[in-house]
Amino acid sequence: MMVVRNWWVVFQRYENRAPWWRPYVKSGWEHAWLLGFFTPGHGSIALDCAKPGIQLIQYSENDTLDVMRKVFRGSIGIISVEGVRLNNPCPPFVYGVRCVRNIKRVTGLRGTSVTPYRAFCALRKKGHEVIVGPNKG
Repeated sequence: MMVVRNWWVVFQRYENRAPWWRPYVKSGWEHAWLLGFFTPGHGSIALDCAKPGIQLIQYSENDTLDVMRKVFRGSIGIISVEGVRLNNPCPPFVYGVRCVRNIKRVTGLRGTSVTPYRAFCALRKKGHEVIVGPNKG
């Protein structure tokens, strides 16, 4: 059984966001998705709901390095969340239709974080490691 040992919550610009949503999000912080790392030798999984539905992509160990390079080039923020163990990552995502809702379900984040930037700030405040992005705020 493959177990996700660590999640990266990746925050990015998303140009195709619906126009009605733009006034509510901080510029540049329009989207967030998850990159989960399996135990060594088993690669990673990306969980993204940028489009209707949820995209699950499993990467091999070799492809994971390429994905990480792309993530570092295109991200405004990355937070590492460890200690969250989901043996089967599918059930929590069945009802999630927005990116922050999925992040909250995986990380256990509670409260009113409804935008990617507020989720970033809440995760940072909980003490999770900021890999990319502002450390103060």
